[in-house]
Amino acid sequence: MQQSIGARRALRDAAQYWAKFVSQCIVKRLETNRFNEFIPLVHSQHPLPPILVAELFLRPQPYNEVSLDPRIPPYIQALSQLGYVDASSILRALYKYSSLQLKATAQTGSLDSRDNEQGQTGVNGTGRLRRWRSSAWVEEFMFYHVIKMMVEGTAMRDTKAALQLCHVISKWMELFTLVSTSFAADVIGNLQQNSQLRDELDVSRAAFIPLLLRLVETPLLVRAVSQPFAKGIRKHFSRSLSRFIQTLQPAPFVDRLEMFRTDTLAKLDPIDKKNQAAANAAMDELLETTVGLDNFVIQDIPISNTRVALYIYLNAS
Repeated sequence: MQQSIGARRALRDAAQYWAKFVSQCIVKRLETNRFNEFIPLVHSQHPLPPILVAELFLRPQPYNEVSLDPRIPPYIQALSQLGYVDASSILRALYKYSSLQLKATAQTGSLDSRDNEQGQTGVNGTGRLRRWRSSAWVEEFMFYHVIKMMVEGTAMRDTKAALQLCHVISKWMELFTLVSTSFAADVIGNLQQNSQLRDELDVSRAAFIPLLLRLVETPLLVRAVSQPFAKGIRKHFSRSLSRFIQTLQPAPFVDRLEMFRTDTLAKLDPIDKKNQAAANAAMDELLETTVGLDNFVIQDIPISNTRVALYIYLNAS
């Protein structure tokens, strides 16, 4: 018990130290080369898991909720090279604080209650959950950064990392789907705000699609989701992908995504033969009772009472 309390206190103290460090880097406009010199010392003295490091750098600051400081993306690149953040932690932090969440939560009240519960008190245990007002540009940058990590082979080093990445990608697809459908339903709304959010959606989603394509065409991901214990994550991914595809315009890359869903993923979860046989029998019975010729009703053709109509009718017969 005492060890658990001590570990949590150490984690909280480390998070507070990192938060101050991030703030000082932004305020003092610390150059990337100097950052590269400091960060190993900070991490060795105050170690934090990647998910917290990514969140501390990518979240809104108390003095800035508009957009991420341009100094941060190079810092994230340096942290990635050192292994202090990974692909899934970057994507999760981006997801949590995305400006698209403003539209999503307005539509549903809460897209992810677990994130909201964690975010209500923030990393340091105080304050409300802030979200960016404009985050598309950094999402675009980071999506391509994660693609680079995948090309280099550092995004998914093992099955666990692959499944974590698969899970957070599913959450992103759900977010894009929810925001897209809410725009379709919200015909009358704040036109100026909706226009800005639509632009945010288009920019972010355009960069997300190459990341998704790269992911589904990575052999390690297929091997990871093929594991029996990954069934839940696999089904979540398939369901999210199906709904996400429905929001996209027809294009060759959409066909590639659909093929992955209906071919690769579908083979991993074959339909139970007994249930399928019962369903087929029920469908055959339904067709026999409802599609038989005896059940077709042919309506009488109404005949007009005019002289011209009667003449046409008699000559036609």
